[in-house]
Amino acid sequence: MFLCSYIQDKLRAKHVLISKLQEKNDLLQTQISDAEHQLTSKKDLADILHAVDFNQLTIQNQQLMNKIRDKTHEFHRMKARSNKALQVDFVSMLLRHTCIEPSKRICGTSNIMISA
Repeated sequence: MFLCSYIQDKLRAKHVLISKLQEKNDLLQTQISDAEHQLTSKKDLADILHAVDFNQLTIQNQQLMNKIRDKTHEFHRMKARSNKALQVDFVSMLLRHTCIEPSKRICGTSNIMISA
């Protein structure tokens, strides 16, 4: 009798231990599953955010390229205007010299100033 009771106690203790380990195993499996779900959610969110960030950067890049293009056109317009102004100044200087030199020769004196 004593032996039967001892074996039954040992079996009961093993069953209790098995139950506790099974519960712990189930709990750990649930935690693993939750962690994996969170990880996949974060990966999906990261992919979505990456796409959004990339699209935002593409839009900003296009806006900046448009500004650069506009500033370049403005620069070329100003350069052309400046070149035209320099040409007009050069032509007017040539006209002044071509008009003043003959008039000085006609007058015969170099001390007479003709304003242009």
